[in-house]
Amino acid sequence: MTGSETVSTFGIGIRYAHSKEPSVVGAVIDLKKCLDLRCRDGHKVLRGAYDYLCEESGCPKEKNSSFEEGIPLRRDLDCVVIETACKIAGRLNKSFDSVIGTFFEGMEIYP
Repeated sequence: MTGSETVSTFGIGIRYAHSKEPSVVGAVIDLKKCLDLRCRDGHKVLRGAYDYLCEESGCPKEKNSSFEEGIPLRRDLDCVVIETACKIAGRLNKSFDSVIGTFFEGMEIYP
């Protein structure tokens, strides 16, 4: 790309401008309604969502799998549990609009 061009990604037009002068772009991200998986309260929410799934339809069949050099490449179980946590929160008028977390290998929150 040279100069200024528009690129379509997933149907969204993104305009790129190129300049010889360095520049800085800043942003403020407000995570007011965020499911924070870095703290114990977030872990409790996930464990509650997992327990809910087990009570409603038996424990999920999805698994976190496909390890490469000890790193899981697919977190299907985590995805189902987080989506369930967000749906439950929505029903309680406490919806989340974002999720933040760090996935360290260690003790499991759910099996």
